[in-house]
Amino acid sequence: MPPQLHVVIREMKRFVVLALGLGMVSSTIAAVDARPAQYSFGGTNFEGYLARPHGATGKLPLVLIVHDWDGIGTYEQGRAKQVAELGYVAFCIDVYGRGVRPKDAKEAGAESGKYYSNANLFHERLQAGMSFALNQAGVDKTKVAAMGYCFGGSAVLEMARLNLPLKGVVSFHGGLTGPTTAKQMIKPKILVLTGDADPMVPSKAVASFRAEMNDAKATYRIESYKGAGHAFTVPGSEKMGIKGVGYQKAADVASWAEMKKFFKGLFGA
Repeated sequence: MPPQLHVVIREMKRFVVLALGLGMVSSTIAAVDARPAQYSFGGTNFEGYLARPHGATGKLPLVLIVHDWDGIGTYEQGRAKQVAELGYVAFCIDVYGRGVRPKDAKEAGAESGKYYSNANLFHERLQAGMSFALNQAGVDKTKVAAMGYCFGGSAVLEMARLNLPLKGVVSFHGGLTGPTTAKQMIKPKILVLTGDADPMVPSKAVASFRAEMNDAKATYRIESYKGAGHAFTVPGSEKMGIKGVGYQKAADVASWAEMKKFFKGLFGA
């Protein structure tokens, strides 16, 4: 990811938080309880983010959210609140560790690169966050899904390849390749939401992903949005004039609607 793009995404994420609050993406308005949530694994401390519908009783489906390459920020927290508004418990997994929040493209590239080059570490961190979330009160352990953006989109596909106890995963403009390739039948259902003008997910990568999924007998679907580039869910990113990067409202709204239908199909009404 070029340095200019990282700056664009960081700035536009701040705008997205306001956009989410104003209902630009979601028309659902409901009270939620949200807070940072600390946990530990392997001698490392982590700080995720937990959101749930206010006053909810009984056990609810759990949606795990994996952050972009700059770590958990206001963007992911805003999305977690949106997911909670849908009636689910949402938890942002902290892959990097508490306080590890890259400040620029160089730091983000170095940090995310650790996990692409070390599959075991990547998988351990994802599973540690999932384990913590599963042990939260009011979570239905039989109804769990994961979603992620960019780096997080790649991460949830890794979770599917590992056959973690998930009903399904959703990747928003995420990379389709990761540190591992499926070597067994993939059980979680997969929804990939991508732009056909995203230079970081070229047609060759999509074709390779399809072949991998077919070999793994996965149940998957790819929704490709015409004219949408990278970061199509980030309002204002097109104003920087970087080729292949830009917000597309139609794709943003449509992809969120696809995600909602996907989760409804997984969890029931």
